[in-house]
Amino acid sequence: MLNQIADLCRHNRRINSAAQYTYLHILPKLYPGRRDSLRQRELSGTEGMPCVAFICDEMTWIDFKEQCRAFFLSPKYWKEQMKMYRPDLFFCESAWEGGVSGWPDWRGRIYHNHELYFENRKVLLELLAYCRKQKIPTVFWDKENPAFWGHPRYDFAETAVQFDFIFTTAEECVDRYRFMGHENTFILPFGVNTDLFFSPEIRKKSSRVIFAGSWYENLPNRCRALEVLFDHVLSQRMELDIYNRKSGKGGKNFSFPSRYQPFLRDGVAYTELPALLRKYEYALNVNTITDSQTMCSRRVLQLAASGMKIITNPSPAMDRMEGLRLYKQAEDDQVCYWKSDAQIIARKYSVSRQFKWLLEQTLGSSAAGRGFSTDRGKGEKDGRADG
Repeated sequence: MLNQIADLCRHNRRINSAAQYTYLHILPKLYPGRRDSLRQRELSGTEGMPCVAFICDEMTWIDFKEQCRAFFLSPKYWKEQMKMYRPDLFFCESAWEGGVSGWPDWRGRIYHNHELYFENRKVLLELLAYCRKQKIPTVFWDKENPAFWGHPRYDFAETAVQFDFIFTTAEECVDRYRFMGHENTFILPFGVNTDLFFSPEIRKKSSRVIFAGSWYENLPNRCRALEVLFDHVLSQRMELDIYNRKSGKGGKNFSFPSRYQPFLRDGVAYTELPALLRKYEYALNVNTITDSQTMCSRRVLQLAASGMKIITNPSPAMDRMEGLRLYKQAEDDQVCYWKSDAQIIARKYSVSRQFKWLLEQTLGSSAAGRGFSTDRGKGEKDGRADG
């Protein structure tokens, strides 16, 4: 029933506006969530690290939360949290769900949906106004560039320019942001959580092929690329396991074509994925963006750090990546086989290195070097960059 409603909302503006307004404004008032769950027993990281308020999806939260003293914001009680923890930085990504802290979540509150009859980002814009008043630097990481640039329903770029600093996974979008008048724009490609995925040891693995991901009918080029990859693997008589990240969710948009249904398995939690990958020798990857010098899927780095052989569609970003070696192509070069050096990938592309660079650009070298002062006087903080 919920999947049918989701499909109906995608094709009817009035119904979608009513459903979104109910989800964003009415339900949180009827079911506000537990206020006492907001106080974490203790912040992640260690004393002396910058304190960072987060809005992001689960993968980014797990990857970044140990790189600082982190807490996750609630759209219902964010002001109480900001006063409680007094962060040095507010980090927000192009999140789709933002449900780390439970209900209510940030689903539908981050991108600008131009098709609605109301402002869906009201809470986020109020949060940004609070940060400006309190002189808390704000960061937006747009990892959906350029696929959703200017999208009528999922416009993350229009949200990004409301922040002090923009980081994008695609270097081709830096000039676009600067053309929009935002000079503090930087490149921040995906990294890999080496605490989870780094697996340098060699062990006997299954020769089956794993794909852990989703189907997005609203991204037709990605769908065609996945079909080429799936069909190639099956034509080679390789056994395929598809772990559907969206199993049971979202209606037709996330439903794999019927011919691939026999290979589907339920998705696994992000923290369980590394152990699953280590059972396989081959992994299938699809890049949504195929013409960027810096943007490829985050999955590539996770697979490479696990020491796997990767079967994927072409990507200039992968061509430039250290630790990957192309050793075979097929289907008119639309299918590429890569070998990976887990040691190099872990050393060059770790999330700790990634987040340290972000802190350098926003709070200065003292913050990135973990020598950050948390002493305050009259609301001011040391070590904060202007902006």
